Amino acid sequence: MPNELILVVDDSDDYRDSIVALLHLNGFDTCTAADGHEALHQIKAARPDLMLLDLQMPRMGGMEVLEHLNKMPVELPVILMTAHGSEAIAVEVFRKGVKNYIIKGKENFDPDEILAAIQHSLVELRLRREKEQLAERLLISNFNLQQRVNEFKILHSIGKSVASLMDMETLLLRVVGAATMLTESMEGSIHLIERKKPICRVIKSEMDDRPLLVAETSSDPLVIQVAKSGKPVLSGVDDGDAIGQSAVVTPLAAGEKVLGVLMVRNNGSNARAFGKRDVALMSALANYTAIALENARNAQRHIAVERPEPSLAEILKQNTVFISYSRLDWVDYVEPLVNFLIREGFNVWVDQNLLLGGENWLDIINEALAHSTYMILCVSPRALASPYVKFEYRYFFHHQKPLIPLICEPTLLPAELLNYQNMPYAALERLAKLMKEMMGKGE
Repeated sequence: MPNELILVVDDSDDYRDSIVALLHLNGFDTCTAADGHEALHQIKAARPDLMLLDLQMPRMGGMEVLEHLNKMPVELPVILMTAHGSEAIAVEVFRKGVKNYIIKGKENFDPDEILAAIQHSLVELRLRREKEQLAERLLISNFNLQQRVNEFKILHSIGKSVASLMDMETLLLRVVGAATMLTESMEGSIHLIERKKPICRVIKSEMDDRPLLVAETSSDPLVIQVAKSGKPVLSGVDDGDAIGQSAVVTPLAAGEKVLGVLMVRNNGSNARAFGKRDVALMSALANYTAIALENARNAQRHIAVERPEPSLAEILKQNTVFISYSRLDWVDYVEPLVNFLIREGFNVWVDQNLLLGGENWLDIINEALAHSTYMILCVSPRALASPYVKFEYRYFFHHQKPLIPLICEPTLLPAELLNYQNMPYAALERLAKLMKEMMGKGE
């Protein structure tokens, strides 16, 4: 604990210096003032723990200092020093908040009296500080305990939920969301080993509100290292890595086999460095995820073995066709197209929120995109200018799902759509035939 700081206020240099020397010998730090104006300045600048205040001083005396002090937002114990003690003075100074007062000698002072008065006045201050420190430690301990309890509850809940998930995409999205939440990280990603290479399947960046599905070859050195070694890595700002980066990378392992890699990362000069607790949380989550991955893959293999060859009618019902369009094209192009496809037996999903202004658009559209197998993009200048349409067809583009641009009005196609076979709006019969062939082949 640092030494208490005592402000000594007296217009006599000799008297002031003598008191300062006494205080230093007894382990106190000091600051000084020669009058009331200097005293008020020192109170604000040095923030002393106690003040020894002379009553009679030029410019501003002790009583005036007390009046100013009572208007300031500070709690400062005061011991008044006066050469003329009386009951009247005692009553007045105590009313102004003075803790004690001592009688000054003409040429010297009683060291024991001053030290006793100081110790008596500091008892309350020390007790209050100890109480505040104890309360702060208790608050921190309770917070840490509650945090551990919450982490355990979250892990238990995640373990139960992911263990029962058979849909791979939902599983991966939920795991990355849980990883970033548990570790309070800016970024998260999950990478699955496919054809002996790690492929990033879900990523959440600092700018994303939620994890997103992707399909990209992983080039991160830490991901590649953990995929090969099968051992977790804690990368922090003090271990020679790039300044301001910290990461936890854990393997998704089933026995000796590495199924994938789970990663969280913090970036920036003020980023929190991860620690052993984060590694433990990520390892536990990775274990749950590995079990769920194995269960989901086994379930898919079981279904694939037992499922009989479906008829074309069943294929049409099982595969959803997502219609991406501009609401300005609804009457002229989209509504007739939807009615035609329904008559042909297709299972069609069209976003009515574009027309009705529904809520939770992003949640609805993400779910529809994830579960739709094919997309028909109604191409017009208005559609290609829409950020929502771009979001939709780029989702299919990144996930390598079948997409057919249907040219409703002639316009210049963006480069990313040039590799797709497009069809004119007038050839709807040919469009239906092509889609049935694609579905029959499982493309």
